[in-house]
Amino acid sequence: MKNNPLKDLLILMKLLVSNTKTSRLQEEVDLLNDTISKEKKKSKNYLAKLAETDADLSTNRANETILRNKLADIELTKDSKISRSRLPTERQNLLLDQVIDLQAKLDAKNSEVGTLHTEIEYLKSKVSDLASEARLNKSLETRRWEDIEHMAEKIHRSPSPRPKSPYKYAI
Repeated sequence: MKNNPLKDLLILMKLLVSNTKTSRLQEEVDLLNDTISKEKKKSKNYLAKLAETDADLSTNRANETILRNKLADIELTKDSKISRSRLPTERQNLLLDQVIDLQAKLDAKNSEVGTLHTEIEYLKSKVSDLASEARLNKSLETRRWEDIEHMAEKIHRSPSPRPKSPYKYAI
């Protein structure tokens, strides 16, 4: 076989093109391998961050549950305190109503006592007037009796003749 220079050149060219293509393909493969390596690192970072975020999310959920439970306890305590604070207020309102009712009754009794005092004073005045009138009547009666007694003494002492009666008695 003879070497044909053209053929050899063609083969050589094919080899060169093939080497160039291989080189280019190798560069592309290397570039793709670098890209894959970078993407793997990124995905590992994302997975690590996702794991961290998931852990944080779990922690946050646990904290949220704890805070919700505390909030529920606080609301129960608040409701209980409000309920207990209303009870004295209700008692105070009942006592206030009783005080108002008793005050009204006391005012009515005070008014009644005032009326009775006025009536007592009026009756005392009447008794005093009647006593004065009785003393005056007694004094007048005593005076009349004294006058009668005085007249009787005068009549008894005086030797004056008795008036003669127009009627004669038969003896």
